[in-house]
Amino acid sequence: MYCCKGLEILVDNAGSRGLSVLVYNTAGGFVFNIQARAISKESEEELLQSPTSLPLDEKNVSIASNIGLNYCPYCGTHLQSLINPNTRKDFELLALRHKKIDPRPY
Repeated sequence: MYCCKGLEILVDNAGSRGLSVLVYNTAGGFVFNIQARAISKESEEELLQSPTSLPLDEKNVSIASNIGLNYCPYCGTHLQSLINPNTRKDFELLALRHKKIDPRPY
């Protein structure tokens, strides 16, 4: 399903602090984003429960940012080429899992 071990590691890191790759299932097909998270999704949910627990200067930090991704950042494979009849179901399941981490309004 993956082009290389690097992409697999980034996908497995979804929702964790640091870099990850997320997959979204849209009306126009699958979309890939690279995401940088300052804190894990779990910590983000805890923070939302008690937002005053952060010092004032840390309240203006971006928790996560996404950038569209067309090619694997490790090996250069065009990511759309990974989707075929044999992998489509796997990508659909991955997109469902990632939607819980980051529900993009696609």
